[in-house]
Amino acid sequence: MRWPARAPSRLALLGAATVLCACPKTPREAQSPDPSGGSQVQVAPGPAPEARDPVERISWSIDSRDLAGVLRGGEAILGQLRPGTPINLRAVVESFAAQQGLPKAFTDALDWSGRFAIDIAYPQPDQAHARPDDVQVRANLAALDAAAALRALPESWSATMHGEREASAQREGVELVFRALSGALLVGRSPGDLDAATQMAGRTQSYALEVHAENLHQGDVDPSSLMELPGGLAGPISAALERATALDIGLDLAAEADLRAHLRAAADLSSFGFDPLGAPLARASKLGDRLPGGADALALMSWGDPKLIHRELDRYAEMIPEPFDGWTAEIIAGAHAVIDQVREEVAFGIWVDDDGKAALVVAARVAEPEAARAAVRRVVAGLDATARRYTELMGDDKDYRATVSYKPEGLVFSKAKVDLFSATIPKAFEADAARVKMLVGSKKPKLELLALVEGEYGIVVIGEGARTLMGDWVRHLGTTRRISAETEPGLGLARAIGGGCQICVAIDPVGALRSYAQWRVDLGDDPAASQALAATKDSVHEGWAALSVRARDDEAALGFGAQKKVAFEQPELWTAALLLAGAGPTDATQ
Repeated sequence: MRWPARAPSRLALLGAATVLCACPKTPREAQSPDPSGGSQVQVAPGPAPEARDPVERISWSIDSRDLAGVLRGGEAILGQLRPGTPINLRAVVESFAAQQGLPKAFTDALDWSGRFAIDIAYPQPDQAHARPDDVQVRANLAALDAAAALRALPESWSATMHGEREASAQREGVELVFRALSGALLVGRSPGDLDAATQMAGRTQSYALEVHAENLHQGDVDPSSLMELPGGLAGPISAALERATALDIGLDLAAEADLRAHLRAAADLSSFGFDPLGAPLARASKLGDRLPGGADALALMSWGDPKLIHRELDRYAEMIPEPFDGWTAEIIAGAHAVIDQVREEVAFGIWVDDDGKAALVVAARVAEPEAARAAVRRVVAGLDATARRYTELMGDDKDYRATVSYKPEGLVFSKAKVDLFSATIPKAFEADAARVKMLVGSKKPKLELLALVEGEYGIVVIGEGARTLMGDWVRHLGTTRRISAETEPGLGLARAIGGGCQICVAIDPVGALRSYAQWRVDLGDDPAASQALAATKDSVHEGWAALSVRARDDEAALGFGAQKKVAFEQPELWTAALLLAGAGPTDATQ
């Protein structure tokens, strides 16, 4: 006998919360009332079990404190993705129950807004000695009328009532016993399971719906059956999760609250190279307090051991062909020095102003300001020298020549002098530059890089909007910002999803989707991007979304969150996101 080697699908998990599972079962034994007044269901003693090897079981725990609210939230989101098409997720779950032989009268007797707690264990695959009766089941299901649920057990389950409040049934060879309490239906394999199930409703929960799995067999977890992943993440995350030995899923999906989804896997991930990540960020960061608000997207990363980054940088340098390898040697050496000066946290972000001018930002806390300043200048000086050599290589052809300038402390602000590097875009490349005009501008396009190390912070800003953002940074030197990246809710939402994150990403969905769509439009003919841009035309910023990543040698966690306004009240954002992902809105439920 071969047991299922894949985790339940998304709908199966919801279905399991109401109908347990369609597990293999053993033939029913004779039963008799218990004269002691305890459980009225007893299984008659059978022959002593034969000696055999232990059975390794995969175990799943499912807890829901408001399945009805989760389903309503799912309907609200799917309704935005398929406007005008009514969606009834409860009917989907009831249909799943019906496929297992449970009639609507059974599911109607349950309290879908109450507390469900379910434990299921079944043998790992490839155990020839495993048998159907090795399946374990315990459940405590909130019920509007538990006795009515018992009466609704179908004849196909060979159900037998034992008085008004207890019953037994068989499902494909597995014997189940039931007990009706006031407000709850207990399910188990034995009367002892029923007694233990009375305590299950008291288990603590952090999410409205939680799923926990242990002792997984390698390959049991198919990430695509649990959540959709962007193409760039699907490969490494799927590879990591296929090694999972334990799994946690958390979901808050009530339309009257923020959306939170969290996936954590325990696995041997030592070969994936998470050394650059430091300790999870569990509270507001000093760097986040220094950064201005209003980013389209901002990633804050805790800083760990940079050895792997140094190795990757050297590997990249080895691939640079002659004569450019010699030209860029100073840039590489400076980059190594910069990496060694970063401490505790580093940030990457993009800010786009109302005129469509973008600024790319890299900022970090630094160990020694003087050394960090020298390292950054070494990188920029190397960049300047490389650009000059390239223009010399082009000779006298004016269409390929650029004007390159590097001036340490060449840009004066009220509180600081900022290093300035600039390079005009050669005429021959202006058509290509038009594709990134958000960064280089459309009239006399040029690339500008501004850098400043002051006190314990260093910042590099690139793009047409660099002067505006650097001016804001300098203006707040030595002061406390009234509005910063930390006073906005995005980073806090990222930390809250999984109890701290090593990469915390805050996203302004309106700004990020609009800027990304505009960039794709600038790249060339892109009907989907044009449609996405039109979809967000009248949208205004009313909330934040967040991503949370935590990883180390023995676990990885990925979370997503969105404030209520974003998740449930701006359908055009979901439409735009699907268009940019390459799927039409009507494909959302495929």
